Amino acid sequence: MLSYFTMVVFAIGMYWANRQYKCNAATWGRPMAGLFGMLALLIALSKILYDLSGCHTAGIHDKILRKELAYTRATYLHLGEHLTKQYKQHRVLLIDNAIAVGTNKYAERRREIILEALEEAFDGHLSITRVEHLETPDTGAGSMPSRYETNFTAETFDAIVERNPEANMILSMIGLPMDWKDMGFWSIDEAERPKLVLATGQVYELKQPILEGYIHAVVDYCPDTRYDINDPVPDDPKEAFDKRYILVHADNVEKIAAAHQNMFMAEPD
Repeated sequence: MLSYFTMVVFAIGMYWANRQYKCNAATWGRPMAGLFGMLALLIALSKILYDLSGCHTAGIHDKILRKELAYTRATYLHLGEHLTKQYKQHRVLLIDNAIAVGTNKYAERRREIILEALEEAFDGHLSITRVEHLETPDTGAGSMPSRYETNFTAETFDAIVERNPEANMILSMIGLPMDWKDMGFWSIDEAERPKLVLATGQVYELKQPILEGYIHAVVDYCPDTRYDINDPVPDDPKEAFDKRYILVHADNVEKIAAAHQNMFMAEPD
C-alpha cells in the first residue's frame, strides 16, 4: 500500500514540475520532472520484481500459518479446559498422524503447540499417557498426508484401543475413520469403554452417538465463521475458539441442532 501511495506522489510531482517548466519557464522544472518520473518508475519496477520473486506471497503464507497456529493453541486450551472440568483424573490417549521429522516445520510446530496447550489446560488434573502416531504412505518429501491418506480404519482404531488399556479417555486429533460405524469400540461395555473426544471432525452423522454417550465432545467449524486474514486472533482462548469453532457435546447438541439445522443429517420420520 505504501509503495502505491509513493508512486502516486511522485507522479503528481512529475506533473507539477513539468507544468512549472512549460507554463512558468522554470529551468529546474524539466530535470525535476525527470527525477520524479525516474523514482516512480523504479518503485513500480521494484514492486513488480517483489511480486515475481514470491516474497509477497510468502509473507501472506507466513501470516496465515501464524494465525492458524494461534487458533490451534486456543482450540486445545479451550477443549482441554472443558475436559478438565468434566472428567478429572482421566488418563488420556492421543491419536495423531505421523510426521516425518524435518519434512514439515509447520506440522511439527503445530504438534508442539497442541501438546503444550493440553498440558497447560490439564494442569495435572488429566494426564496424557501416550500419543499414537498413525503410519502414513510416502507422499513425497515435505508433503503432509491428509487423514484420508493414512491407514486409519475401524480395525486400526480398535487395535489402538486394545493396546492402550490404561487409557480411559481417547482424544483423536484426526477425527474418526471413514468406516467408523464398523468399529468394535461401540460394542465395549459402557463401564469399560474409554470416553471418546474428537478434536476435529464433522458432526453431521454424530448427533445420536453424542446424545447416547458414545462420543463425549466434538470440535467442529461454526457455520457462521467468515475467514478474514486481517482479522486478529483474540487473546482469550474461549473468545478465539468461539470465533471459529463449536464444541458439541450431549448438553448442547439439541440447541446447536436447532440453531444450525444443516450441521446434522435429517432424522428419519
